[in-house]
Amino acid sequence: MLSRDAEKPEPASRPSEPAAAPPRLLKMPRPAVHPGGTPTPPPAITAGPDARSLLRAVRRRWLLASSAGVLAAVVVGVTLLIVLPQQFIGFATIQITANPVKIGMPTFSSMNDLNIIMKTQAARFKSRDVLMKSVNNDKVRTLQLIKRHPTIQGAITWLEDSLKVDVQDNNELMSITLPGDDADELVVMVDALTGAYLAIVNNKEFGQRKDRVKKVQGFVDGIKEKLADRIATRQALLKGQRAPDSAAMIQKQASLLGQFADAQRTLALAQFEADKVRAKMAVFKGMRKVPTADEIPDAALTPMLESDSLIKPRLMQLANIEKLVVRLVLAGHTDSDPSLRETRRQLAIMQKELEGTRANLRVQVLERYVKKLDGEFKMGVEALQAELLPYEANAKKVEERVEGLTREIEAMNFTSAKLDLLNKDILGYEQQLAGAEKQLQVFQMEEEAEPRIAGCQDAVWQVKDAKKRLLVLLALPLLACGGAATLIGWLEFRARRIHSADEVAVGLGMRVVGAVPALAHADRRRLFAPGDINADYDHELVESIDGIRTMLLRNAAVESTQVVMVSSAVSGEGKTTLASNLAISLARAGRKTLLLDCDLRRPALHQLFEQTLQPGFSEVLLGEVELPDAVRPTTTDENLFLLPAGQWDREVLQELARDGIAAVFERLKQEFDFVIVDSHPVLPATDSLLIGQHADAVIVSVLRELSQAPRVYAAQQRLATLGIRVIGAVVNGMPAEAYDTGYHYEYTAEAAAA
Repeated sequence: MLSRDAEKPEPASRPSEPAAAPPRLLKMPRPAVHPGGTPTPPPAITAGPDARSLLRAVRRRWLLASSAGVLAAVVVGVTLLIVLPQQFIGFATIQITANPVKIGMPTFSSMNDLNIIMKTQAARFKSRDVLMKSVNNDKVRTLQLIKRHPTIQGAITWLEDSLKVDVQDNNELMSITLPGDDADELVVMVDALTGAYLAIVNNKEFGQRKDRVKKVQGFVDGIKEKLADRIATRQALLKGQRAPDSAAMIQKQASLLGQFADAQRTLALAQFEADKVRAKMAVFKGMRKVPTADEIPDAALTPMLESDSLIKPRLMQLANIEKLVVRLVLAGHTDSDPSLRETRRQLAIMQKELEGTRANLRVQVLERYVKKLDGEFKMGVEALQAELLPYEANAKKVEERVEGLTREIEAMNFTSAKLDLLNKDILGYEQQLAGAEKQLQVFQMEEEAEPRIAGCQDAVWQVKDAKKRLLVLLALPLLACGGAATLIGWLEFRARRIHSADEVAVGLGMRVVGAVPALAHADRRRLFAPGDINADYDHELVESIDGIRTMLLRNAAVESTQVVMVSSAVSGEGKTTLASNLAISLARAGRKTLLLDCDLRRPALHQLFEQTLQPGFSEVLLGEVELPDAVRPTTTDENLFLLPAGQWDREVLQELARDGIAAVFERLKQEFDFVIVDSHPVLPATDSLLIGQHADAVIVSVLRELSQAPRVYAAQQRLATLGIRVIGAVVNGMPAEAYDTGYHYEYTAEAAAA
């Protein structure tokens, strides 16, 4: 115990320190200093992340990194399933036969004609009448694909945008695709579209076939009527026939019959030609279609608009203004030049007026275009009529001649010759009838034939971009997993936690005076007295503390180090445990040691040694108690004494900044061989800086996996700024394998005191 006077008693004889070699200290060169005197930050603080450091950081936090990666992958995967729902495509195929094998069907002269027809039918498929017919289908109206659109017009617009019709050159197949999110509804929709298209196109073709059959049937009926008339005439002649009177009459009759036969053939040929022209005119009139404004191509309207008398001068004037703008720019006029600005303004006005004129004239041009088409149709009809007139006139003339010859023959009562003529006439009509009936039979067969445009494959559905979606669903979660793991590694690297003694020595340039094995959570405040050492783990801890003690004893002999402050950058880095066990080790070595609790705000040593908090160091500073009354012996070792912290308040902090604390430490140095001070952490408050100025040296406690290099470096710099000597750092929490040297022995109290 301390005596009441200030004299230091003669030290008792001490057991000699075991002859052990001091621990090897990790030394690094002093940090570089800028020309202005500011130390250069060490590599542990300034070094940026690289792949190797990030990988080590991820390995240190592998559980958190793997958990975060799996969570990120799950979140991204679920999000992708929601954001990128599975899409489907309704698909159907239509075949347009290029060269039908049936007789009478039109064929294409070249593959170029086929390509034109295919592209025309592709555009026809997306026409408004096909889309309207499909949307008005009873099955289609109940689909959600249609209901989600407020109006029929909106549904048709959606179909125009989404429906895709593809054709390939030199190919008879036309494919129809429609994307959506309901496979069954897409099949119904595509079936309805295909059905509407086939119904409209094939009904038109069937109508043309029926009209052709009807016209040929009328032609056949006309021939039958004429044939029946000739047969009836022959029957009437047969009833009153009689023999001729003379050879002259017979000769004249033969001449008349020859003329009559020639006239009949000429008449038949003229009538046939006239009938062909009439049939051609009927077909031409049947193909007439009055176009609407929407069906007129812009390519047909543009030349008419460009040649209009109102637009053409404006176009020339607009071109002149544009050339003027180009010349002004080439002449070096800038945008701020008034002449260039005025010219551009006139150009804009002219363009706006031209657009307005175009819009006003478009209606007139459309009317002219329709009138032009009507004129062309009338000209075509007139041309056919002009072509028909000569045939009709010739037929009428020949018919009059035939009638005259007939009257002459009848007048001459050449019954036999007339019968021969009627027989030839009947034979001619029969031949015409046979050919017409054969043609009618062909057209009737074609009327019942399959349409040229037919469905090739019914609507089916398939997954849209299945491989691409699967790739996204696999790649993005993997990227998210890797990104989350990388982020954890980056955060871990950025924290710059200390994981080994080399990081302190090499990274921070601090001397490492010792390393302490990791303590279980329940043993972090445990005091390892000699009687408590029973396991190899305890041996390793005591050996590491004794190594630090050896360094202190060596340092004390060389540099007169008695007061050693143990501190840390922040709380929870093992300084209290280190200070208490270091004090026990010094006491066990026969050195009279005082353990001083200067962590006034959060004292803990009195609890470790089962002592009361007061009176303590605070009361000594305030002069409330004498120093000998506050120092207490411990039951751990007879050479170990404790000075608890006492009750802290603001007055104690003020006393720390005064000169009274120096006198207290001087008395303690006279009475004790060593004073181990457990101080407040350096960074949170100034307590340790005030106390450290009265210590001979400072040991910085660093806790592996918790202490951060920037904070440790900041604490070192604060101490160095005040001229406080830092003899090194002690790394707590080193793994057990770092101490597996293969040497084990029974550690007892007697061995420790030997």
